[in-house]
Amino acid sequence: MADDPWDSDASQPKEQPHDELAERLARAAAAQRARALSDANAAPARLERDTLGRYIYETAPVPLKRLFGSPLAMSGPYAKGPGSERLVSSGWGDARSTGYDRNVNSATQHHALDFPAPYGEAIYASAAGKVTFVGFQTRNGRAEVNGAHVDEARQEILNKKNEVVGSKALGNIGFGGIDIYIQHSGDFQGYKTGYFHLSNTHVNSGEIVEEGQLIGNIGGTGGYYGWFKKGLHLHYQIEFTSGGLKSIVRPTAMVPNYWPGHADSTNSSQATDIILPLVTSVGGQASASRVANVLSSFNRATTIQNKGMKDVKQDQAAYASRTAQTLDVQRTAIYATAASFQGKPPVVTSPMTFDFDNGVWLVNGQDDGAV
Repeated sequence: MADDPWDSDASQPKEQPHDELAERLARAAAAQRARALSDANAAPARLERDTLGRYIYETAPVPLKRLFGSPLAMSGPYAKGPGSERLVSSGWGDARSTGYDRNVNSATQHHALDFPAPYGEAIYASAAGKVTFVGFQTRNGRAEVNGAHVDEARQEILNKKNEVVGSKALGNIGFGGIDIYIQHSGDFQGYKTGYFHLSNTHVNSGEIVEEGQLIGNIGGTGGYYGWFKKGLHLHYQIEFTSGGLKSIVRPTAMVPNYWPGHADSTNSSQATDIILPLVTSVGGQASASRVANVLSSFNRATTIQNKGMKDVKQDQAAYASRTAQTLDVQRTAIYATAASFQGKPPVVTSPMTFDFDNGVWLVNGQDDGAV
């Protein structure tokens, strides 16, 4: 018999035919265990990070039971989607827009959704939770200011006492302007939403809020000059925190929005996938079913992608361990099957016939007596 290129054992054939197969299974199991150890101990690859050092996730690290609530009213001139979703002017991954500030670095990516809105429009909490920050972005970080709001001339940021805490003259207003963060609970445990470029705030840090509660107003604060001249919008972002992990997550499929020309616009009827049109024809149903299957495969692929290399390696290690256990079971079954055959009476090779009158087997015409 020619040598098996996958079998490096050059030993003599075994006494029993099943011994050689069992030994090959044992070697395969050992190889799988070695692979499991290698995968489990492999150094995890580094995930992409944004300019603030947060990890980037293209899909939700923890699946959502439902969509976040819309941060803006789903009505009016900016409600453009088939379910009155709010229009998105700049989406996830877009180059930074220079339309509202010529000094914006358009080489950097946008890791949020920008909802165009008129000055003063109400902003609502996307889900229940605890307000963890109210204030404004500075050039060096953040300044916590409960009651943060702008003056009538839209030149300065004031606190509850109407004292100036930020202004164009001081030059201390960062790109995000007045902003609010909410750490969520319940269906959105671990997630945090951020609302930027506000003109007014209606909540304080540490306050518990409900989904749909008024938290602020559109304002245009921020940008390189401290204020946006045009293109007023709500910069809306979603983050995820777990232990020491801080990440920013693509919000497109997590909150109602209408992003023209992009397949991942969504609506409030479900938390994932593209909403397929209602069809009645057999051909249309078949096409919709095929699209749904493709989307399911895509979701599985992105779920694996967003686990990160460490999690993927752990999954591979677990698979290799299960394979090794399966091989061990097969090897044991081989010996058990062989033993069961060897424990039975010898097989009679002489011609046998069955005597229907007496109900016995006959060997060469004689009563076998063994049956």
